[in-house]
Amino acid sequence: MPKDKVTSSAELEQLRAQVKELESKLAVASTANEDAARRALFFKDGNEEVPTGQTVKVMKASKPWAKSVEDQDVKEVEIPTFLYKIDMPPVGGVQIMINGQPLYHGQTYTLDLDQLKMVKEIVHRLRDHEATIHGTDENAYRPKTNARFSGRTGGRVH
Repeated sequence: MPKDKVTSSAELEQLRAQVKELESKLAVASTANEDAARRALFFKDGNEEVPTGQTVKVMKASKPWAKSVEDQDVKEVEIPTFLYKIDMPPVGGVQIMINGQPLYHGQTYTLDLDQLKMVKEIVHRLRDHEATIHGTDENAYRPKTNARFSGRTGGRVH
């Protein structure tokens, strides 16, 4: 039967110090990885999100369709976070305001899944608006007509 080894208090303190040192190195490495991902997003052409691998806890209603507050069952859930670079067209200005917090064009932000969906929809609508204002002429290949309308016949006269 093997003997149980009892760890001395000095060895325990040494191991705890090693654990703290490794945890601090891990925190520095994850911060460096996040900074590198932000820099990579800054120079990237595509406008896509990058998962951070982290989650954030938020309060969500399990029955959002409920008519009264008493019927709501609110619980805490974990939502993944993403890095996203805001790339707005010129018609959109320089920022998007969400709950009083400005998100500036060209900057990379850490957003949870719900925020990411909302920001992507806003950017998409801005791009669609830009396309309708400054987009291509949809009648470019149609022959030009000098149309006149007759009040007598109520129709178009060429």
